Amino acid sequence: MRKRKVLIVGGGSAGWMTAAYLNGALNKQGTEQNVLIELLESPDIPRILVGEATIPSMRHLLTVVGIDELEFMKATDATFKQSIKYCNCVQNDNSFYHHPFTSMRVQPIDRAGSDWLKSDRSIPFMETCSAQPIICEMGLAPLMLGKWDMGSHLNYAYHMNAQKFADYLRDFSTARGVVHRLANLTDIEMQGSDRIVAVTTDQQQRLTADLFVDCTGFKAKLIEEQLGVGFEDCSQWLLCDRAITMHLPYDKFYPGMVRPYTTATALSAGWIWDIPMQNQRSVGYVHSSQFISVEQAEQEMRAYQGPGTEHLKARVVDFKVGRRQGNWRGNCVAIGLSGGFIEPLESTGL
Repeated sequence: MRKRKVLIVGGGSAGWMTAAYLNGALNKQGTEQNVLIELLESPDIPRILVGEATIPSMRHLLTVVGIDELEFMKATDATFKQSIKYCNCVQNDNSFYHHPFTSMRVQPIDRAGSDWLKSDRSIPFMETCSAQPIICEMGLAPLMLGKWDMGSHLNYAYHMNAQKFADYLRDFSTARGVVHRLANLTDIEMQGSDRIVAVTTDQQQRLTADLFVDCTGFKAKLIEEQLGVGFEDCSQWLLCDRAITMHLPYDKFYPGMVRPYTTATALSAGWIWDIPMQNQRSVGYVHSSQFISVEQAEQEMRAYQGPGTEHLKARVVDFKVGRRQGNWRGNCVAIGLSGGFIEPLESTGL
């Protein structure tokens, strides 16, 4: 019987997460080959790779793929993420609050909010719902070196180097049966108006599949350019449309500890993420181009860190905020930026 085939067009984090997950779920982590999985990646198109923070569902992905957590963290410069710490969001007074990944709820009805409002509010609300804000402020990890003996386990995610993560997934997946082709997409063959038959490349390849996954980023080569699925623009509600990013190596810009949380700090025309990895911090100023120029935004981002960043290169990333009017058309599914991007106010690009 002919095996079904999935062709993923586009690499980067979206493409390789899709390939690794499908291979883990459908082919039992590469031990069986029930479905042929192939990925076409352009050698000439750079990866976006801005967000390096994740949410707890990333642990589910690693489990399905079959990746050892320790090996993954070593390979990607990963650190633990237990919360998002929001700073200066009410007024510029250095106030903050944590959004932790673990909460203590009284079942079946959670009255924590009303109970806190009726109290004298001397204890911050975040500390009445979870121990994680204090654990984060103490710089502690969500795991122990030995056996866990502190009651319920803490939920967590990761910060990571997204470039290394994509490369790690590529090597892991190809060793377990995923076919990797390096070539540029040149044409798309159709059957009717909504069924893709094959794609051709500049290496004279004709690649067929039963299901095509569009991971071509904002260009959306399959779902939009070929199948005509429109884009729902949300910029009238979400004003941020540009980011300036920079990496701060620990040899000069070490904050005293590797923070086990993402920091999101409000600035004049948006907010800045501060993501700690094992060897450096990634910072990025997400802002609205309507209210601040690129030069002013870069100055504000460098002022956030303080003196000494003049020699560090900053990168400008423009993005459109919205979603695809449909992420599945015919035999094509859009994953990642080709399906849309809703600026999340905490840097969960992966």
